[in-house]
Amino acid sequence: MAQQPANQTGGPTFATPATGEANKQVSAVPALEGVIVGKAETAHDKQFESLEIYWWKAVKQPQAVLVLADEKARTEVFLNEDWVSFLRAHQWSLLVLGVKGAGTSPALEPAVAALEQRLFTWVDSKTSPPVSGSDDDEEDELEKKKGPVPLLFHASGSAAFWMESIMLRKPSRFAAWLSVDPIKFPEIPRVKDFKTAPGGFLPLVAPIPSPLTTATLPAVKKYYEQLDHFEEMRSRNGESRVSFIPWTTGSSTELRDSFARMYLETAAYGEDDEHLWLNVQTLLEHPLTATNKPDPTRFGWLPSQTLLGAVKALRPAVLPKLPPAVGRRFFKTREFASCDLRWIRNVPKPKAVLVIAANALPAHIRYMPDWIDYAKKHEWAVLLMGLKEDRIRSVEGAAKNFEARLYREIDTLAGPELKNLPLLTYAQGTPAMWLQTLMIRQPSRYQAWISLGASRFPSVTAAIKVPPGLLISQNPGQYGQSLLHFEDLRGADPYNPVCFLPLADIKPTGTILEASYRAFFDAAISANKETVHWLHLHSLTLPPNSITSRPDPKHYAWFPSSDILGIWKALRQDTIPVPLPIIAKRS
Repeated sequence: MAQQPANQTGGPTFATPATGEANKQVSAVPALEGVIVGKAETAHDKQFESLEIYWWKAVKQPQAVLVLADEKARTEVFLNEDWVSFLRAHQWSLLVLGVKGAGTSPALEPAVAALEQRLFTWVDSKTSPPVSGSDDDEEDELEKKKGPVPLLFHASGSAAFWMESIMLRKPSRFAAWLSVDPIKFPEIPRVKDFKTAPGGFLPLVAPIPSPLTTATLPAVKKYYEQLDHFEEMRSRNGESRVSFIPWTTGSSTELRDSFARMYLETAAYGEDDEHLWLNVQTLLEHPLTATNKPDPTRFGWLPSQTLLGAVKALRPAVLPKLPPAVGRRFFKTREFASCDLRWIRNVPKPKAVLVIAANALPAHIRYMPDWIDYAKKHEWAVLLMGLKEDRIRSVEGAAKNFEARLYREIDTLAGPELKNLPLLTYAQGTPAMWLQTLMIRQPSRYQAWISLGASRFPSVTAAIKVPPGLLISQNPGQYGQSLLHFEDLRGADPYNPVCFLPLADIKPTGTILEASYRAFFDAAISANKETVHWLHLHSLTLPPNSITSRPDPKHYAWFPSSDILGIWKALRQDTIPVPLPIIAKRS
């Protein structure tokens, strides 16, 4: 950006309708004297519930345009002497944006593109040098050669999503930015060494519940999501100058605005030798003279030492526990739109990998001691997976490609000395079907599995011995297909250790269910002849002599211990009446 101009502020007087040359224009909203605010006419767009744009051009040729964005347009800033003086001092124009996306908008990408076009068109139309034919033509021509004026933004809440989305699409157009307590995040472009414009996140931290469990996680979930997004942005390119500055929830809007002005000023004009790299948890500084670069996921950028006092003063006394470091991998194939992976090593040399998969990346597991400490106790690494299908032309071909790529990524994350680690899988939804497919293709690599909420399953067409597993239907709509898959697996070998748990719409809490799943894994990997039980699914009776004494082993469920049998009965009796309905066999 251009060199910082000298201060050009005046006194705080209010604009009032009057006659005379200086007051021919009337401000669209109340404003200080000399601040003539225009309002853009925005046509109704089904992608936005509301969209307002207000504009003040502080000087003839502004050095930059500051976008102040929130869900509701903050027009009160035109009456705020601190903002007006700041903008005049820097020769920046101000665009106040009020934006709220439509709750039923089916696709965000078109809405972001539409808002970007509207915003840039409006800014460029107001900042392009006029065709005057005067003595200023030469000066105007020089301004044109500079290109479009840079933008900065200070956005809060849901509006931060829209502004960050635009910035990620055109990072070179932005000089600096600050997002205050964003509630959702755009996908960062998957471009090699992608680098954002300099900027930062200012999360507002709520009091931390103790202990942190699945039930209490919502209180700090937003903070962890903001931290994960910061880490994702920094990990794409270690040179990206991105801050993460937690503040207490009690800080006022005025205080945040004051910090935003200081931050944007130093981020836009600061010198390279003035910035800092600080550990986001401890604020320990990484020396600029160090030969090694700061850890991209643990260190955030601060544009100036002068901001450090404010950062410390308004920082919460206690921050949520820093989650374990993760390795990040992403791939897609012709059949899968995306497979997002997070690797948590847990121990130096893990003995196995616990794969936790869902349609959307279950990133919250990283912050849950329930799962992370459990895996660490067993010396397992944890792999979090988010998987989205594209067009499946051939299940066999898709499974083959997915298997090869997934196993290669796991081996890469584990390292050359830990290839072909055994797997345990806990999968929900679409990933449950695909991990079941991989397990059937190569059962020897799997120690145990839990599959729930799948709407379809792979075919079992040959005799096969599978590892211990628990198949769960979450509602009556999934029950039929789940039961048939259970019968297929049990029918493939009379001793296949498979259990089937149908749940009704009314379920126990997630904390209780997940504790039950961990108990199943514990029992499954330590089961022996003395602990195993078999029980008829529908009559709840024991087999007559042994499981091989038919009539039909498909109806007998396997239980690795009496404790799991008790848990199964309790969950089932609480949710499904006994006996279970028997589905007609397939023709």
